[in-house]
Amino acid sequence: MLAKIVDKSHFIYACDIAGTAIDTAKMNFFETKLRGMNFLKSDFFDLGTNLNSGTIIFNPPYDERLKEDDIVAFYRNIGHHLKNIFAGFKAWMISSNKEALKNIGLKPNKKYQLYNGPLPSEFCCYEIIKKNQINPS
Repeated sequence: MLAKIVDKSHFIYACDIAGTAIDTAKMNFFETKLRGMNFLKSDFFDLGTNLNSGTIIFNPPYDERLKEDDIVAFYRNIGHHLKNIFAGFKAWMISSNKEALKNIGLKPNKKYQLYNGPLPSEFCCYEIIKKNQINPS
């Protein structure tokens, strides 16, 4: 029955800079008995792609539990990397740091208010437009 819900035409990658997070994700995924997930220990800023489209779902630091030296610059760098490497993709991001989200440099086309644990958060979808798709009108 589970085989019917797995679409083998898609590639799914789980990525985190922390090896312990990848190990936990692998254990949780293994328990589902599903297949087809690839796990990478990598920094988001080191990721590239040769794909023209896809969906990225990520949970960057909010400057709560994991601290960043400059959270505004960190979120600006996320937006820059999305625009330059992941053009043609949709990027879903959850964060409780609403001020930092304003520095992504992209306007979300969807936004949901929710809680991530006890933290009021926003789950935003950004459609990353390819530069040649921009309508000059």
